[in-house]
Amino acid sequence: MPAAQTLAGKGSLADGEIGGGSKPRLHVMISARGSGTSTWCADHADVLGEVLSVDAACATIGAGDHDSGVADDVLDLVERSAAVLLAAGRDVTIDATGCRAEDRARWLALADAHDVVPVAILLRCELTTGLWRNRRRQRRARVAAVVRTWWAVRTLTPQRLEGEGFAEVWDCYTDWRMSPAASWATRVLVAVLLAATAFDACRPAAPAMREPVPAQPVAPAPPVQEVAESPRPAIAGPWVVADVVALPCCDTAGRPLDPQPRALRCLPEADYRTRPARPRYWTVPLKGSAPIIAEDRAAYPPGTPCPYDR
Repeated sequence: MPAAQTLAGKGSLADGEIGGGSKPRLHVMISARGSGTSTWCADHADVLGEVLSVDAACATIGAGDHDSGVADDVLDLVERSAAVLLAAGRDVTIDATGCRAEDRARWLALADAHDVVPVAILLRCELTTGLWRNRRRQRRARVAAVVRTWWAVRTLTPQRLEGEGFAEVWDCYTDWRMSPAASWATRVLVAVLLAATAFDACRPAAPAMREPVPAQPVAPAPPVQEVAESPRPAIAGPWVVADVVALPCCDTAGRPLDPQPRALRCLPEADYRTRPARPRYWTVPLKGSAPIIAEDRAAYPPGTPCPYDR
């Protein structure tokens, strides 16, 4: 029996094509995502021996059959189970993708440790078939992962697997071979998907979202300053307007005023005429906000009766 066997069609294995020999066999599945590996193993369980599924072990000890966070523990569990079965003289099949050489090296070391025959089962399918199967799954893999693993299997040859240390290589197909025209269409699709994957990998990452800045508390509005009005001096009038000024001081609490309101300064008519050295002003705040002294001076010209003299 030749080392590399090509098994086409629907992946069927005729009686007597595989198996036989005195030593137990360790079958290592090598397939892309969506190749139908688990279904193929179930259809050929009579010649594959005990099938150990990595996805089933992942579902047992992880959150599901795609829980990548327990990948190392899953492989350790499958390896220990396979070691027990091989030591008992049973044939074992590792149901995993096996697309990476470092993953295959782990199973080759296990076969060497138990002196069993390592067999590589290269399970192929067309890319369109793998994508269609992946789309029908409840938990789909990323299209880029399907294309990447499909290309790894597509470029893998039986001679390379024999060079890694496998005693036998079974080259199987899980679908009918396509026509040359369909094969070219698949190659074009692969090129487009690989280009899209490369573009996505080279695209700069989106800027990290900044943490929202907490809103600063709004300072309470300053209390309204009420201007302290001076009482009218006990001097006989009449009182007349002397000037309009900005009043710097003070509110009813004795604090400086800001803004400074306008104020009307009145004098007794006698003081306004004689202009004593120490005039006795009666300062009356005007209503309003910022001082507009020019307008107020026009409204209250000096010498006119004080409007607040009643």
